[in-house]
Amino acid sequence: MIINSMRRLGQFFTVTLALFAGQSAFAFALLGPFAPWMTTPLAYQLPTAIGGPMLIGQGYRWNVPLITYAFDQSFLDYFGTNGVAAVESAIQVLNDFPPASHVDLSTYPLKSSRVNFVAQSGNLVDLKSQALVMLVEQMGLAQPSASVNTLRNFSYNPTNLDFTYSLENRNYDPQALYASIIVNTDIFAPQVAFHNGNNVIFYDEGASNGFIDLNSDLGFFLPVGDAIATSLTDAESANSSVADYESGSAIYGDGLSTGTYFSSLTADDAGGLAYLLSTNNLALESLLPDVHGLGTNFVRTALRPGVNKITFQRVNFDSIISSIFPPFTNIYIDAYITNGVIQYQTVERTLTQPDILFTAKYIGNNNVSRTGTSNWINNGAPLQDGPGVIQPPITINFNKLGPSLIYNDPNYSPANATTFLPLWASFDGTTNAPVVYPINSSLTNTSEFHFLLFGPSSFLQPVASFTWNSPVTSNGLFNLQTSTNLSDWLTIATITNQGGTFTYQDFIYTNTPQRYFRTVPQ
Repeated sequence: MIINSMRRLGQFFTVTLALFAGQSAFAFALLGPFAPWMTTPLAYQLPTAIGGPMLIGQGYRWNVPLITYAFDQSFLDYFGTNGVAAVESAIQVLNDFPPASHVDLSTYPLKSSRVNFVAQSGNLVDLKSQALVMLVEQMGLAQPSASVNTLRNFSYNPTNLDFTYSLENRNYDPQALYASIIVNTDIFAPQVAFHNGNNVIFYDEGASNGFIDLNSDLGFFLPVGDAIATSLTDAESANSSVADYESGSAIYGDGLSTGTYFSSLTADDAGGLAYLLSTNNLALESLLPDVHGLGTNFVRTALRPGVNKITFQRVNFDSIISSIFPPFTNIYIDAYITNGVIQYQTVERTLTQPDILFTAKYIGNNNVSRTGTSNWINNGAPLQDGPGVIQPPITINFNKLGPSLIYNDPNYSPANATTFLPLWASFDGTTNAPVVYPINSSLTNTSEFHFLLFGPSSFLQPVASFTWNSPVTSNGLFNLQTSTNLSDWLTIATITNQGGTFTYQDFIYTNTPQRYFRTVPQ
């Protein structure tokens, strides 16, 4: 038994609808805190996801015209001035974004991702592009492709293989504001995958053959109740938006793949940002707690239009005291509506912390981490999940990427070792050689070594982890060794101290003997 409720959502903003005629081939999704019903069995709250897709009219956005950012000492030490320039070039993309009232979607490409094959062969991840992905997310956009079909409920009877579910389309056309199955001209079909205890069963409403064995036909696994949207076009040529590469996606995994970079925002991204910032987009909103009025009759919560244009500005940050120094003050005009009439008030915002802080710290297997959405202000509560306001502070942390070695063999045969060497870099479509991080000045006489141990039923999260520093000169070599008796040692790998980190992952099974591990400088 199949129940599919594709909800078509309609006219929330009549003024905006009057400005746009017809439905386009673009779409966007809105990000917000997880609603109570957005549970892990329904494929929400995945390990690297920070929020869920919102209904149109219930999105979260900034309602200040200026956002501050800074870099802490960990970022400066690891990435240096080139890394700062890379992140600021991503910020410049957003600073160059025109006021929402002047956005012309026809000037934006359907696809802006490109591949630098030199960087791809070197397993390099573009710092600027990853920063742009994270910033678009922190502007309030979710992954459109993953939001075409979101599970609202799901039940399964293993006896007779009956299951019921309902889907909601939370991917929206930026012109008509209707739910859309199109993302940058790619059509997405409603599909649901789930695990029945033996095989992964896949049901495709658009397929004539009905059920498909996902293990043999599609070659990848999805969690129980994971609703996905698979493009009807070839995956390699899909016109994905920048927002589609946010971490936590069941489609794109953890962020960017090696060699990929963005030349610009896509039409989807531009449409979503224009919708959030539009002065025609009216929403009940509270001003941030650090905003105060400079006159009488200060109004904190009211119906407000979008701010039309947001500018990012760097501020000085002292990592020792973890504060902006000196404090930063911004005075601006706030607009709100009372009894259908727009009003204005002068307000002041004094900051001791940057709105967005960029850091560089080891976080395991993920490229990036960032603060979540749980502190975002929900002005629709308790009756609905939004609309709301994005509330800082926000930290965007870039992992100290380095070489990685994986062994899934108790005999430690070199033929069964898997190596993966992702490193941060800056590159584009030119023939210029990629700039690889960490910078030389960050090289030390110790190598940061991370040991992750996985069990027979734990392939996503380690059952144990250990970290230590191995004393070895810059660009020097050290051996990773293992033993069962502390006398006879087997060298698993020889590693170069490149100034970043080295991660070793080992998988144990029920018949695996007790083992010891050590690192020894050559």
